[in-house]
Amino acid sequence: MTAPEKVWWHSHDHHSPNLSKASLGEFFHAVLSVGADVGQVWAFNHKYPRSSVFISIKATVEQKDQIEAMTRYRFRPPPKVHLSQAEQALPEEQAHGLGAGRAAS
Repeated sequence: MTAPEKVWWHSHDHHSPNLSKASLGEFFHAVLSVGADVGQVWAFNHKYPRSSVFISIKATVEQKDQIEAMTRYRFRPPPKVHLSQAEQALPEEQAHGLGAGRAAS
């Protein structure tokens, strides 16, 4: 049996920790207690106490759900970057075999 795959999650804008010992301590304790990995940590403005801190974690869906159940923190999937126009085709165009920029005949 293989372990569930871990994926990247970003802390949600309004449900992220802030720049304080209590908030960051609670956040990291919850993340590390469930076995998730910490990625990038970015403080919005380190000069101000309680400034927003945005963190990426690598966790399974179950681990993410455990963290959200234990704390006020919420996560969202990272944004997707589309490198070609074909990937941006609308679902109805894909169903009919039309790529982006092609006209129906």
